[in-house]
Amino acid sequence: MFFQLGAVLLLAAAAHCGPACGVCPFINQPLCGSDGRTYGNQCEFNCAQSKAADLTVQHHGDCEPHGRRVRGITVVDAAAIPGGVQVAESPLPCNCPRNAKPVCGDNGQTYTNECLLNCQAPSTAVRHAGPCDRGSECDCSKEREPVCGSDTRWYGNRCLLECAQSKDPSVHEAHPRYCIDKDRPYLRSN
Repeated sequence: MFFQLGAVLLLAAAAHCGPACGVCPFINQPLCGSDGRTYGNQCEFNCAQSKAADLTVQHHGDCEPHGRRVRGITVVDAAAIPGGVQVAESPLPCNCPRNAKPVCGDNGQTYTNECLLNCQAPSTAVRHAGPCDRGSECDCSKEREPVCGSDTRWYGNRCLLECAQSKDPSVHEAHPRYCIDKDRPYLRSN
């Protein structure tokens, strides 16, 4: 009971953002101020307004498509990750957990998790769980370098494993012992 009450009081104090200014929650709900700056949330706006009484909210959301953020959250900058899937990243970190639960944004970018999508691209909605479909990018060579997948299947090469991964994010490279008892057509000598 005491813990719950304390948490409620702490959240209420942080949301109000009184004289302490700077003790704002890491909630990504951007507001565009009349000064042309994008504030991360109402608390950050209130802090700025306490220093400039004539500051008003113009609208919810970023001031401009690639508006700068007071808390350092910037526009999407895609970086390649293993598997060839593009993941949008911010040069300055968002306050999000580092758990890998990929989501596909309606902008066609794959984000590490939903928190990072909301932080890095607040106007982007989740299209579906898992990485965005790579579609025709799954053109793989016929090169034979077998890779064992966590689904206990042998893949002819790393590219084929990555294609399977684009359809099922839980598939990843596994130690060969996971596939040892399975039929291994790619390992047969000619």
